[in-house]
Amino acid sequence: MLGLLAPLRGGWILLRTPGLWIYALPPLGLGVMWSAIFLLEQLALPELPADDVWYLSALRWSAEIALAASVLLIQLLIALSAPLLDWLGEQTEEALGVVPKGPGFWRELLTLGFVRRGFRALLEAAKLLGFKLVLFAMALPLGLIPAVGPVLAYLLSGIATGVDFIDYPLARRHYTLHRKLAWARDHWPATLAFGAGVFGLLSVPVLAALMLPACVVGGTDLVFRLGELSGRASVRAPAPAAAA
Repeated sequence: MLGLLAPLRGGWILLRTPGLWIYALPPLGLGVMWSAIFLLEQLALPELPADDVWYLSALRWSAEIALAASVLLIQLLIALSAPLLDWLGEQTEEALGVVPKGPGFWRELLTLGFVRRGFRALLEAAKLLGFKLVLFAMALPLGLIPAVGPVLAYLLSGIATGVDFIDYPLARRHYTLHRKLAWARDHWPATLAFGAGVFGLLSVPVLAALMLPACVVGGTDLVFRLGELSGRASVRAPAPAAAA
């Protein structure tokens, strides 16, 4: 339940932490774009009746390809927005007391450190995007298998979507992609539940706009809580050295 409820907990943290709201604006804008793409998809591409007529079959396949392309476009937008999403995750860590409080929004925006972190976040997002594309490529044919296929495709798509939001705190600890995947494997029930919950929430057009910032916060909080529960200190800032 910890992973499944993490996006909702992220929304609660956002509501009671006004200092995070300005950092939530970029992912909120991305969520609006996400919602618009899915809404247009549902309005412009209604469900087509099953028929052997060639042009109806072609339209049906075109609709499925367009839906898959829109999902990939959203994943690309998430990767390109990684510096801003990572920024919200970092501020969430400060709000949770994981790391010391840093400079304010405008002061940090103009620092060289923000630029360096932005490049690092883009590099990590590019690596992760390749892994996610493999999962989506596996999900597409699985979705065509009767009965169990759509369930497996949903779970794979959920993992591919959810790993973005647990990636930010791990990338800030300089985890390699191999270590991130090992961490997700070690905590696979929470990772799977979190990914499935995130993918379900973000598949609802209007709800996606509001929940995308909450998923960023919830993913950071989930990594923090799993680190606490398992006794691992790797997701926490190192304790200051004792005075001599």
